[in-house]
Amino acid sequence: MLYNIAMPMKKLIFILSLGITLFIGCVSNLKPIGAEKPIVLEGAAIFDCNSQSFLPNSVVVIQGERILRVGKRGDFQYPKGATVYNLRGKFIIPGLIDMHVHVRPSRLRREIMSKYLASGITTIRSPGSSDPAGGIELRDLIASGEIIGPKMFTAGQYIDGDPSRFDWTVKVRSEEAMRAEVRRQAEQGVDMIKLYWDVSPELLGVAVNEAHLHGLKVVGHLRTTSWTEAAQLGIDGLVHCAADGPTWELVEDEQVRARLFGQDPPRPGQGSLSPADYYSLWSESVDLNGPRMDSLVAALVRNDVTVDPTLVIMKALYYGDDLNVLRNMHPDRSPAAVLETWGEGWQKSNPFVTQNPLGVAQNFTSGKMMMPVAMNIVRILHERGVRITAGSDFGMPWVTPGDGLHYELQLMTEAGIPANEVLVIATKNAAEGLGIQANTGTIAAGKLADLVILSANPLEDIRNTRSVEFVFRSGQRYDPDSLLEVINQTH
Repeated sequence: MLYNIAMPMKKLIFILSLGITLFIGCVSNLKPIGAEKPIVLEGAAIFDCNSQSFLPNSVVVIQGERILRVGKRGDFQYPKGATVYNLRGKFIIPGLIDMHVHVRPSRLRREIMSKYLASGITTIRSPGSSDPAGGIELRDLIASGEIIGPKMFTAGQYIDGDPSRFDWTVKVRSEEAMRAEVRRQAEQGVDMIKLYWDVSPELLGVAVNEAHLHGLKVVGHLRTTSWTEAAQLGIDGLVHCAADGPTWELVEDEQVRARLFGQDPPRPGQGSLSPADYYSLWSESVDLNGPRMDSLVAALVRNDVTVDPTLVIMKALYYGDDLNVLRNMHPDRSPAAVLETWGEGWQKSNPFVTQNPLGVAQNFTSGKMMMPVAMNIVRILHERGVRITAGSDFGMPWVTPGDGLHYELQLMTEAGIPANEVLVIATKNAAEGLGIQANTGTIAAGKLADLVILSANPLEDIRNTRSVEFVFRSGQRYDPDSLLEVINQTH
């Protein structure tokens, strides 16, 4: 129910009629709804990240792009001329943050950004790009309002060691080259630096020092350098928590650890272990309660490292032959043009399982036994005080924009993390990991009005984060149905 508390009824009816006309026009152009007057959200339950619970019968007052006041209904008078939304029975959470988004190809960016915002995601992080100029351009187009979508933070091109097995990375061999590349990306205007698979500990330390001189955080998708080493060297964030992550360093037996490390990724006909034997040995050898886990946790906590585990992409790969998993990814909600990028036959199996970019068939489906290991790693890190965030790794097959993050939250609850703590992970923790907690991540006076209004309680079922009625991004209201109108349009 929408009404204005400061106007006589006849005038109100006239303005509401006019407002409906204006609203229809706004929908067709994807314009935000109402940002001039103060806005009051009245009667909903508001999620408080400090108590990790919903506060019933609450009020949020929005003025411009920021939250003016938060309190209980009836505790204070509303600003004169405010537009009031009666939200009794609804639930308000801070805008969700997806910490792992790769927007490709660029021709789909309008559809993808609309889908993210319609899903209640008001901020995204792109941790690495093969098209860094395109990422910077998209970030700036969103900031200017030319493209409607979540606020975006982006890394530059992936920086890897030399030699590297990947052709989309910038390969560096010396300390001088590493410093030069970090400076080049800083001048390009990136928000962070992304280090990749084969960066050595020595070069990682150089990259972190140089990036911090330029005020940039460093995120790592690492293999050669362990997570413990990276944390000790001052890295700010780490991504993925199975084969591309800490699992190999959590094998206590030195010989087994060296054997697994030397063969990854498992390739049929290469190495002494078949893919099935490889994953079997790995899952049996990881010690989640041993001294190496103790060292890892201590390093992550002491150095304030943010971990983005991306359970959802592991599910998509390890279960790439399971159509029940595909249904959980909700491709029916994905822009049709995104589905086309997944390659032929995606309806039956994840193309990445059979069309690996390394040019070698990998039996990812043998990795099913690694899924519970990865989920337990996330739960243990969270329980022991490591800052966990949520990311979907959109850009990979079977990951639907927006829905990928919601499924990530579901997997976290399946890992044993309570729903109220998962909401903190997807909001407050992520804002802290990005260094933007002064502006977003919680619902408080003075912060940006990044809010999601839900019709169902996510603490009763985390899947209720999908029940988005409308979204505020920096004080601008957006209707999901209107945002989704652009999904199958050509731009």
